[in-house]
Amino acid sequence: MMKLISCHIENFGSIRNQTFTFREGLTAVCAENGSGKTTLADFLEAMLYGMKLDRTNSREFGARRHYLPFG
Repeated sequence: MMKLISCHIENFGSIRNQTFTFREGLTAVCAENGSGKTTLADFLEAMLYGMKLDRTNSREFGARRHYLPFG
């Protein structure tokens, strides 16, 4: 079993130099639209499962292209 205690994001999407600390139990992230809730979820997914590589000739606009450039 793995337990996420905290994470520091240097540069990922709109999140710059922020540390998030998670408490025991279920963590809910409640904030205004555009504050980075989905970006945080995408960051955690990328760190745990990786990000798909985008092909340069692909019409699909994946997460890797969306969040480039990485700090």
